[in-house]
Amino acid sequence: MDLLARREQSSKELFTKLKRRSEDEALINHVIKQLQQDALQCDRRFSESYFRSLVNRGIGPVRIRNEFRAKGVAQDLVDEIFDAMSGDINWFDMAEAIVTKKFGTLEFSDEKEKAKCLRFLAYRGFSSDIAYEIIF
Repeated sequence: MDLLARREQSSKELFTKLKRRSEDEALINHVIKQLQQDALQCDRRFSESYFRSLVNRGIGPVRIRNEFRAKGVAQDLVDEIFDAMSGDINWFDMAEAIVTKKFGTLEFSDEKEKAKCLRFLAYRGFSSDIAYEIIF
């Protein structure tokens, strides 16, 4: 309960953290199922909250998908969340705003600066199509 009081957790995260405290996997699975039945743990609720958090931090779609994979969220749930929540997000405008905030401009004359910006956008999780459109 203490783990869930701090923030939403995916079931895999919860399993991993409980595994550190107990070796009994059957008991851990039972506890997680009970938490899900009591609506205290829900992967959908976690995913929606985490998606909003990442978008607010300026993270792009590629990295968001990777973050969900690392958290152990099922791929079909990730696809549902993206379909439901990314419809009103303009990834291009978000990437432009992030580049402007980081570099102060969208005009790059130096090839090193262009490469640095490309790496930055790739790290943030934006596709190469968006990155090239912004930079060139």
